[in-house]
Amino acid sequence: MFRNYMEALQLFDKKDIISTLLSLRSMVDKKSAKEKLSNALKYLPKKVIIIIEDFDRLLADEIIEIFKLIDGNASFPNVIFLTAYDKKHVAKMISEKYQNEESPFSDKFFNLEVVVPIRPYRKLHTYLSKWLLDGIRIKEEERDVYRSILDNYETLLSKFLLNLRDVKRFLNLFIKEYVPLKEEVNFEDFFLLTIIKFKDMDAGNNCTHR
Repeated sequence: MFRNYMEALQLFDKKDIISTLLSLRSMVDKKSAKEKLSNALKYLPKKVIIIIEDFDRLLADEIIEIFKLIDGNASFPNVIFLTAYDKKHVAKMISEKYQNEESPFSDKFFNLEVVVPIRPYRKLHTYLSKWLLDGIRIKEEERDVYRSILDNYETLLSKFLLNLRDVKRFLNLFIKEYVPLKEEVNFEDFFLLTIIKFKDMDAGNNCTHR
């Protein structure tokens, strides 16, 4: 039943998902499929949770289409939509289209909002230190020296590695390039050069090659 409804929404094809979502207005058998699915969902002994995350990376028009998609399907019995996004960023993205709105546009589509607290940066730094030293295979008895170097740059790192995604991307970049050169370069210098490269790939390449 879900598959039939998804086919009616034209979500089973080889198109880019965003292009597909933007073509929802051309549905042909949406109404009958939705009615059948709604009737079936009434008898489910459990809830169906649909998770949509990170749609704050989309363009304003695409974000609005996602909200419309949720709104158009939120009436299903036993169905809950769970989303995760940066509310301030979304409000900023669509503010030009809805300048006269008294409240954020997203408030119109959700019954409950839970604010997720920002992770203290120290936790990100601890994660970075552990996985970086594991990745470059530093012996336990030598780790305090390396941790001390990393701790000296915690304030600097907080300006460039803003979230866990940034930290993971940086780790992948640093470990991949440092390990083959481990015996030939200074750890601290290479670490700082990699920070430059992480934020400015062209500048980083020039520094690394000299």
